Order: sequence, then C-alpha cells, then structure tokens
Amino acid sequence: MDFSKVHHIAIIGTNFEEMKEFYVDKLGFTLLDKHVRPEKDDILFNVGFGEMVLEIFIKEGAPVRPTYPEAKGLRHLAFRVDSVEETVKELINKLKKAFLVVIVSNSPKKRVSTFGKDLKVDFYPFALKPTIRTLKKIKSKYNLESKQIAIIGDQFITDMAYGYKGKITKIFVDPIAIK
Repeated sequence: MDFSKVHHIAIIGTNFEEMKEFYVDKLGFTLLDKHVRPEKDDILFNVGFGEMVLEIFIKEGAPVRPTYPEAKGLRHLAFRVDSVEETVKELINKLKKAFLVVIVSNSPKKRVSTFGKDLKVDFYPFALKPTIRTLKKIKSKYNLESKQIAIIGDQFITDMAYGYKGKITKIFVDPIAIK
C-alpha cells in the first residue's frame, strides 16, 4: 500500500454561503463543483488548492460539534507551508478584510508591539491571561458580545482558560516555536 498523498478531506457544514465565503473568498481555494442533492437533503461541493481537495457537505440539520478537543468529527486541518511567518502574515491580512483581528498576549509590550505594528492590528500586551480583564476592554471598545469573539491560542493553561472564562470560541493550535 502507498498512502503517500491524501485524496481529499471531508467537512460537514450547515450554510453553503458561509462555507464558500470562508474557503473560497477568504482562504483562496477554487470552487471545483457544486451538487445540490435533494435525495440526500444536502449540498456537496469541492474546493481545491493546488493538489489538495476539500469535499464539503452542507446539511442544515447537522449537529453542532462540541468544543472539547476529543469529540468525534474533524479535529483539525493542517497545511504544510514554506514559511510559517509569511503564511501567518498573509492569513492575518486576509482575515482583516472580514474580521477584527486583535493580538492579546501575556508578553511584554516591546515583543507584542513588534507583531502588532507589523500586522497593523491593535495589540494588548501584559494581558494577564487567563484573567479576562483585557477581554472586557476589547468587548467594550468594539461593542462586541462573547459570541462574536474567538481566541486562537497555543497555550492551554492561559489561552484556552481565557476562552472558557470569557465564554468565547476557542481554537487551539500547535506553537510556532518552542519557548
């Protein structure tokens, strides 16, 4: 057997326009095809990026995936890139077109301001995560509710606890560099 390549990855969503907007408009995938399948009560569409294909099923009644990491279903989707730093910058710039992006870090201002200024985003150093005082400031400044906020973090004790305490969506990622 030769499992040297992945043929495709299947994902289930509940809204075609939202999924298409995320993968095609924001991440730059190409819409390969779309099949409305009334007999299965779903929509199936494929998007591609280079040799990678995502097979996306839209089922309006699909159950919401629990947020704990060991639940059934797609756990994560990883992409191999040439430069993590350049890819992060490019992704942040794409995300800024549709979302408010803010850096919240426990690191000192000198370190955080370098990234914040380079990416042209607001930043909050010395955030003291997992306390949520900075989250309260952000919610007030931008008039946001918890359901409109997500944290992407690589530290379980600080970032994920911050998300749980603040009742916001949590996305756990592997660290870019080992400290």
